[in-house]
Amino acid sequence: MMPRHIAMVRLTDEIVIKSEIVDVIDPHQLQIGQPVELVIRKQVRESNLAWQYSYKFRPKQQQA
Repeated sequence: MMPRHIAMVRLTDEIVIKSEIVDVIDPHQLQIGQPVELVIRKQVRESNLAWQYSYKFRPKQQQA
């Protein structure tokens, strides 16, 4: 099982949420204040066969 990375993500000066950080290759490269971007992921399939989705964040990619 892969480790899960949980962080407090600041959306605005007044709004901070706790969320999972995904797509992390090297956890030693995670830094406080690092820019992140929102991603939507499938979580589980419900009994009525509908998918349940969840928001998560990943480290923002550097533009070349």
